Amino acid sequence: MSFYIKFSTFTASIFLLAFSQIHAAEFPKAYDPEGQVNYISQFMKEFSDRYSLQLADGFERDILYSPRANSTDLSDIRFLFKTPDKKAFENEKLLILEYAAKDASFERSLFIHTSFNIPGQNFHLIPHKALILKGQLIRASVWIHSNNTMNSLSLLFNNASGKDVEVNLGRLNWNGWKRIDVQLPASLYRRGKNYATRYRHSFTGFLIRSPTGRDTQNATLMIDNLLVMSDIKELSYPGNEILDDWK
Repeated sequence: MSFYIKFSTFTASIFLLAFSQIHAAEFPKAYDPEGQVNYISQFMKEFSDRYSLQLADGFERDILYSPRANSTDLSDIRFLFKTPDKKAFENEKLLILEYAAKDASFERSLFIHTSFNIPGQNFHLIPHKALILKGQLIRASVWIHSNNTMNSLSLLFNNASGKDVEVNLGRLNWNGWKRIDVQLPASLYRRGKNYATRYRHSFTGFLIRSPTGRDTQNATLMIDNLLVMSDIKELSYPGNEILDDWK
């Protein structure tokens, strides 16, 4: 089966065209996490020579987190022995073990409990060490357990040009576990200007925002399995020296 795509600037249609080489169907919707995981699994079987699936963090306490410039009264950050009780999560574990982290464990999740004093207030949570991601970033997924609030959650990155990039995951307006899968912006796909770091992106934390113009609500959530897919074709040609930067 042939696969010919001319990559210039990344767009959603280009990425979905790559997926369509496997099945003539759209990427599964948000209410179909099993379909999403199965789709990615089939895609990686076909194109693992070009694309990388990276477990940015499995939240097993290997990487610790703390709030930055915290202005709230409540800040409870810890790891719990709780994970999603979903078939899609079980399938995703197999996907991770095969393509992302062969020695990964799946026992804990990151627990966050915070309060807000005024509408529009932010809670910024950052990892204690940089979470480096290689290649040109395309998609990200994460499991979130929410308690149905109007607070919103964002993923924070630093791109290859050294600029901060916020990816909004939307309102936390559901109960229980949910798998969120998002297309990442072009700013995380573009190469940086510095040759030594032109494919060096990093995940820099989470941002919880309370809504403006309404009463504030506490935020209680759990987070598990932050996955990122990237295009690594330009890292794999013979004689490439960029790979040494990821050791």
